[in-house]
Amino acid sequence: MTGTTKRMNLDNGWSFSVSSTPVHLDQKAVSAATDIVAQWAATFSSSETWVAKEFGVPSLFVRIDGVYHDGVWSVMEVEDRPCGMGVVGLFNPPFIEERDAIRTTWPSMHYVQSPNRITDDFLWLGTAVPLVESLLRTDHVLVRARPTDVDYHPLRTRSVSTVAEEGNKLALVHMRLATLVEWHDARGTPPNDGYIMPTIPPGPVVFKPVQGTRGRDVIFHDVDTTKGHAVSKKRGDTRGVDGIERAVKRHGTMIAQPLYKPVSLEHLPGLNVIYRLYFGFDTKERRYRPMHGAYVGSRSLKVHGDSESVFGPLIAA
Repeated sequence: MTGTTKRMNLDNGWSFSVSSTPVHLDQKAVSAATDIVAQWAATFSSSETWVAKEFGVPSLFVRIDGVYHDGVWSVMEVEDRPCGMGVVGLFNPPFIEERDAIRTTWPSMHYVQSPNRITDDFLWLGTAVPLVESLLRTDHVLVRARPTDVDYHPLRTRSVSTVAEEGNKLALVHMRLATLVEWHDARGTPPNDGYIMPTIPPGPVVFKPVQGTRGRDVIFHDVDTTKGHAVSKKRGDTRGVDGIERAVKRHGTMIAQPLYKPVSLEHLPGLNVIYRLYFGFDTKERRYRPMHGAYVGSRSLKVHGDSESVFGPLIAA
């Protein structure tokens, strides 16, 4: 690995490496990503929260995870309640400037954090407020809890982002960025028999739960690095047809996406790299504005913020 890198260890237990080498997105890329976010926000069906009722959007801040090749975005996810709003500021000062400028249009807020979640919000919002106290307050709130943590659901009417709907990926299907696949039991056969419809597509493909976060139950299939599908992969990254069928049967319905070829950076040889571009909703202009972001590299196909990941500053023109 070339370039200047350093190790970061946060008080919340997160540990990762950071490269000082910036990657720049040109104006065309940023404009295209902004259009994608606007379309996604209009498609994301949400009416449960204050921000949805007040502005018709799922969240005051969102993030595109994807790759940009030859003038085209390939979108893996649009995160409706992303982490990283604090961490990215540690190595990308322009991100702090844009985030804080847009934040001047937001209402005063605090955050609550479920024991089931670890976040970096202490880096930009200070200390978390206990749930029992938050329930008694009247200001707006960022809820960091699993959708199934029902004790936090009463906060929806004051929430600046999703709560029970966090991680819902149906908008990707409506935008034709993903396909729904379902498990069908075969009649007249043993109970374990059945099939997936539509059938598993050829080539490298990714299966994900319809609603999920943090890379849980994400499955990769038919990925061949010798064919340029990815820069690298780890043992156990991929599953065969049987593994996919078990997963789809367990969930009932999943989404399928092509595995988009990751970015390859000279200063991060051997790593699969994706871009994470953040957007903040300007409540005065009533639109999402780009806030810069981060690139993330991993030797695994599941490029996520784990201890082996390498982050770096992503600069939006």
